[in-house]
Amino acid sequence: MSSRKSLSSRPVVDRQSTSPQRRPTGLSSLFGRPSYLGRSDGGGNPGAPHGSAPSDLVDYEEGEGYDSESSEGDGLDADLDTMTEAELKAAMKRLDEDLAKVQRKKEEVRKKGEETEAALQDVVSRCDLHNFHLSTEISNFQTTLSTLHSTLHQTRAHDTTLKSLLTLHPLNDSYTISHSGSFGTINGFRLGRLQTVQVDWLEINAALGLACSLLKAFEDLIPDLIFSAYELVPCGSYSKVKSAGGTVYNLFSDGQFHLFGKRSLNAALKGYLTCLHHSQSYIAEQDRTLSLPYPLAVDRKGDVTVAGERWEWGDDE
Repeated sequence: MSSRKSLSSRPVVDRQSTSPQRRPTGLSSLFGRPSYLGRSDGGGNPGAPHGSAPSDLVDYEEGEGYDSESSEGDGLDADLDTMTEAELKAAMKRLDEDLAKVQRKKEEVRKKGEETEAALQDVVSRCDLHNFHLSTEISNFQTTLSTLHSTLHQTRAHDTTLKSLLTLHPLNDSYTISHSGSFGTINGFRLGRLQTVQVDWLEINAALGLACSLLKAFEDLIPDLIFSAYELVPCGSYSKVKSAGGTVYNLFSDGQFHLFGKRSLNAALKGYLTCLHHSQSYIAEQDRTLSLPYPLAVDRKGDVTVAGERWEWGDDE
């Protein structure tokens, strides 16, 4: 059985015809020949001129009620009828190749889409992780900053308290040195007598005891300050001064008359003023801007002068 069908019942046109031809559609565009073209080597309308379209096809196209889909289906049938089996296989092969290309392209696009989506998810994940770490660091920084502010406020408060405490001193609160008229005072007690103003010896003894206690506290406060020639023994209104040789002198008086005067009191005053001169020398070594209001001096004999004058009590004073 022949692989080709007889085309005697279908119109045939010449490929070289110059008459207008319809644009191929459907599979006819794929196979490269118009849908209404048949074989040029026989059959058809014997009355039709060579190279012209069949009259019945032309009449059908120009008549009323022309259906383009029906015409394209006829062209497809004509193409399939006029193609050999080899041509059909070749066409199907090309279609399969094109379809495979499309499938490969689709697969590539799908893979690229998946890769892009994975990369985007990775970027989003890293951004979220970075934001989490950043939020944690910001929170830690705010906590640290708050702690620093609190510490700063505490430091300022402690600094203010320290400055206030530095202005305080137990000696300043315990001993108030001032004056009353011609007399120097310590805690309100006058230290000295004049012929015109006879201060009671009880008040003088109390003042001498406070002065002895203050100088002894000053010696104990400074480790490097040591009185080597005399030792002060504070005991209120009955304080004493002890020499290096062991002799004890009374730094007070009972106000009674003594044949040889107030020798013990004057010796105690000499020892006390010697210790005061020692402390003055030590202070001058530490800070030359500090000095006593009345300079003290000790001569070769060990006698002490206050502002150039000897200070001692006679029996009539």
